[in-house]
Amino acid sequence: MRAPDGLWKLSSEAVKHARGRKARVKVEILNVRTTGEDVRQARQILNVSQPQFARLMVVSSETVKKWEQNKNPVPASVGYWVVGLKVRPGITKKLLFELAGRLGRR
Repeated sequence: MRAPDGLWKLSSEAVKHARGRKARVKVEILNVRTTGEDVRQARQILNVSQPQFARLMVVSSETVKKWEQNKNPVPASVGYWVVGLKVRPGITKKLLFELAGRLGRR
């Protein structure tokens, strides 16, 4: 499955904003705390194991395990994916796997 080209354009605009450059995006602040249960539910939505989720998030399996046990805080960058999977699972799943595929080809 390939993510729509519009998402890539939106992603590049979001990166511009994050770098402090002028961008054509509406920015909303996500102010939530992502729990271990949230991470586990995100893995269930993706139908992946802890090691597979770790590869998608570019962390170790041990890190994912600690997140799920609430031993380590979940970083905001992961929290955004988790929330996206809960709110818009279809498109978030497509985008996440597309990004992982692109990174894997480098």
